[in-house]
Amino acid sequence: MPSSDWFYVQDRQKVGPVTKEALRSLHEQGAISDEDLVWTHGMSEWKPAGQVQARFGAPVSKPASHDPPPPPDAEASMEPAIDMNAPAADSATREREYDVGEGLGIERNYAPTTQHEYAHFGLRLGAFIIDSIIVFVLNMLVLLAGGAVMFFVMSMFQGSSTGNSIVSLLGLILNGFMIAVPWLYYARQESSMKMATIGKRTVGIQVLDMDGYPISFLRATGRHFGKILSGMICLIGYFMALFTDKKQTLHDMLAACVVVKTSQ
Repeated sequence: MPSSDWFYVQDRQKVGPVTKEALRSLHEQGAISDEDLVWTHGMSEWKPAGQVQARFGAPVSKPASHDPPPPPDAEASMEPAIDMNAPAADSATREREYDVGEGLGIERNYAPTTQHEYAHFGLRLGAFIIDSIIVFVLNMLVLLAGGAVMFFVMSMFQGSSTGNSIVSLLGLILNGFMIAVPWLYYARQESSMKMATIGKRTVGIQVLDMDGYPISFLRATGRHFGKILSGMICLIGYFMALFTDKKQTLHDMLAACVVVKTSQ
């Protein structure tokens, strides 16, 4: 694994990529605590730094040593882990910081470094069935709640024009909720630290961008509504996953995403 593939989260911002050595130095200096979340290729989700110290080489805390300090000459020859004055070697390894809310127009200053195994159509179909059942149940709950409110309003106003107007307004609001439920279900989970919905996690797949990193909420939103286009013309946009090189659907391509098997 390349040493420049680490990210960490501080103050609700994702920072990186940074080298493994830089991350270790930040952890040792206390700039990154054991509770701060970190992620790199091969991890299925973000985890506290304290749980994955061995992966970025951070030594486990040891009791204070009573060994004498090194002689002055040796101390002076020691090089810092990070040279803050040194220019970046190139754009591929430059550390950059950006908001988690960045979206479809995000620019990457690094190239993909890890090969992924793309999720085949059968896995994606299994995840789709599980997620569809969950979304159906959630929408039924919303529909039942909205229907109960509308029935209550109708019984209060006894078919008056005011009652009909309120019921019409509630109907529009209910339709809005029916659209919002699947949108938030998919977009929030796929842009989360797990990078997958419940269905995708069940079958062991996740959504990444073309560089192999987690996607933002805005990109996940674009991917979700891109399914409208995938569903047109006999669902051909979905079946594109059967013959495209990276097993992408049309909405994957529109949002510049791939669906891969979860790394263990």
